[in-house]
Amino acid sequence: MPTHREHHPMPAFVARALKDAGLADAYEARPPYQRNDYLGWIDRAKQESTKQRRLAQMLDELRAGNVYMKMDWGGGRTKAPPSATPKLLSGGNPQIPKGDGHEVVQAYLDAMPGWKQDVGRAVDALIERAVPDVRKAVRWNTPFYGVEGQGWFLGFHCLTRYVKVSFLNGSSLEPLPPIDGKAPGARYLHLHEGDALDEALLTSWLTQAASFPGAPLF
Repeated sequence: MPTHREHHPMPAFVARALKDAGLADAYEARPPYQRNDYLGWIDRAKQESTKQRRLAQMLDELRAGNVYMKMDWGGGRTKAPPSATPKLLSGGNPQIPKGDGHEVVQAYLDAMPGWKQDVGRAVDALIERAVPDVRKAVRWNTPFYGVEGQGWFLGFHCLTRYVKVSFLNGSSLEPLPPIDGKAPGARYLHLHEGDALDEALLTSWLTQAASFPGAPLF
């Protein structure tokens, strides 16, 4: 069975730098996936000078407080888009630029209209609890969730009468999500206004989905 994304232990030189800079508490206050991303980004550098430069950039971001810039494994960095009010497309779906990381998905959640925002936040919170090291991204005005090295297992977006939750590997789940998908292997769950969220069932699906190979994003 595939494993979750690689866990990166805290190197002694990073721990020392955090302590010396008085930023250990700020680091620990970040979500687990952000802390792991920082350590992985530093660890993947081949040159010691690059490790130190990335460490300095991490410290700068921790000092900034509300800034988080997603590190990709190739060394590039993708910043979340500006927080201007997004346009709502058909069905009330927010138009959010392509990006990676927690902040870009947070921008989508913030822009979801009315009762749909409550649904989106509830699903996002369940995912974070079920898959603590989850990766997040936005593509095609849709937030996606995945596991490092395994692809992406879920996305959702707003339609006029419901929020459509897409399990990209849903045909592998037990019991099957209720609605057959057009994409191979996909199954859907439609959440309407006033629907009671079955947290136990949804958590089971999320845990299963995160353990199976997902889909690529481009």
